[in-house]
Amino acid sequence: MWVQRTPIGQSMIVYWETEDPRRTLRQIADSQEAFDTQFKQLIESAAPAMNLSKEQLVG
Repeated sequence: MWVQRTPIGQSMIVYWETEDPRRTLRQIADSQEAFDTQFKQLIESAAPAMNLSKEQLVG
């Protein structure tokens, strides 16, 4: 994860490799581990359109 400066402002870049992105996001959303909780809050504050609620990740 890093912050990329662009002509219109800063963007947060998050990169991970996974065979099942939905499962990975579900695990982050469900986790109570301190790192995962902080990471989830960071995602939700930086990308409000990204909803990590259970209803959105089921399926």
